[in-house]
Amino acid sequence: MRSTSYTHFDDLDIEYIGPPIDEKEHPCVIYFSLCANESLNLDPFNQPALFLAKHNTRVFSITLPGHGGSFDKYSAMKHWAKHLDELEKFIESTKKFVDHLVEKKLAPAQIGVMGLSRGAFIATHLAVHPHVSAALGFAPVTSLALLREFRIHSNSADLEKLALENQLDALTQKKIRYYIGNRDIRVGTKQAFDFISKIANVAYEARIRSPTIELFITPSTGQYGHGTLFHTFEEGSSWLKKQIVK
Repeated sequence: MRSTSYTHFDDLDIEYIGPPIDEKEHPCVIYFSLCANESLNLDPFNQPALFLAKHNTRVFSITLPGHGGSFDKYSAMKHWAKHLDELEKFIESTKKFVDHLVEKKLAPAQIGVMGLSRGAFIATHLAVHPHVSAALGFAPVTSLALLREFRIHSNSADLEKLALENQLDALTQKKIRYYIGNRDIRVGTKQAFDFISKIANVAYEARIRSPTIELFITPSTGQYGHGTLFHTFEEGSSWLKKQIVK
């Protein structure tokens, strides 16, 4: 299954796989990983998107800042660190795209978002949108400040504006599931645990009982323990599908 380009929206580069656009409303997920094309076509990054598309779900992907074209994806985090204003604008544009999907009836009123590593950081920011009901993150970046590129190229005041902790209240209203390796030294196993704990604590203070805020710690794989195995992609995607299909 190959992806298809979608009309550029607010300078975003977008592709999708799954049910054709002319069929209108279908369960919908937005997936962030690399550039849109690689996120949907390059193995293994495309595994969660393929799983959902095969199960009658339309999956859109949006090219992340610092990816696609002449960019080197291996230097993308350095680009983010040097252009935090661009990252902030990107997040706002993706929120407008969610509105666009619902207004054009290409998606139901509630959709899912998911992301891999840096893409999970964006997906979590997008999760606060009223039309997003569930968010899934694989090997998620939960703290930009932890990454070496940001320690070198960014200042703490700029990073604070994009900290996921600013969204804790809104995130208590969502269904969130993260998967991370038990020794991920690239994005931080402990950081993922701490972030999920913070959401759960805010939910408790708000008297939200048994919030669907989950973290699965799995055996680490790949360089720096920062990898995701096929069965984890499938398990997480299956969970997300259930959250957005009523």
